[in-house]
Amino acid sequence: VQTCWGKRTAARLQALCEQRAPGLMRDLLLRASRYNQHLTPRSMLLEVGTAGNALDEALRSADIFSQVLADCLLGKA
Repeated sequence: VQTCWGKRTAARLQALCEQRAPGLMRDLLLRASRYNQHLTPRSMLLEVGTAGNALDEALRSADIFSQVLADCLLGKA
């Protein structure tokens, strides 16, 4: 997660995901590297799954995260 989106927001999303699905997310990784998030405000880089995950696991993780993100953006969380 890049700092231009906001460390507090990233930490909040991670905490909400942890409540909904314990163990879903790894610890936040803050880096000085840029992956084009600096080009627009409130950009975020999210990586889903690894080589060790099945496709259905990655899709389930993305679904859970999208629900948490929507709740957060809509003020429901």
